[in-house]
Amino acid sequence: KMPDEGVGVGKLVEFYGDGDQRPFRGDLLNILYANLVLPATLFAAVQTADASLTLTLPEGYECVRTADINGESPWRAEDTLGVFQDEIPQGTGSLDEGGGTRGWSVNGNVCLFTLRQNAVVYAGSSLYIRVTANNPTTALKRTDAANRWQVTLTSKGYHQ
Repeated sequence: KMPDEGVGVGKLVEFYGDGDQRPFRGDLLNILYANLVLPATLFAAVQTADASLTLTLPEGYECVRTADINGESPWRAEDTLGVFQDEIPQGTGSLDEGGGTRGWSVNGNVCLFTLRQNAVVYAGSSLYIRVTANNPTTALKRTDAANRWQVTLTSKGYHQ
């Protein structure tokens, strides 16, 4: 099924103080927050890896897998982000399969979340993802066409 037009939304959080504290070229371990509203359901019906979400950062960036933070996934956005203000909305979902890697793997500028068997993330789910990245050695302007993040959803689906 093709996603419904206009349902999916993806943007980086730009609330002052919420990440991007190391914004300059060559900075390491910069924390960025991505807010995604999924346009389609991801379902790993038969086996682990039947569904995945891929975040591809612009060329030159490097996704970094860090250790858990106080027993929580390093990909989980903190409830105290300023973008939430004084309320913690239900839409702060995080992708976490609970195991050692939390379902995440990294390779260069690609951050990949793989759903385990029988896991599902429904269309319309609002997710906040904490991404740790090493910045490129050459600066990218916000308006540069090459400075675009890409989100790819992959799912085999389920047919009875």
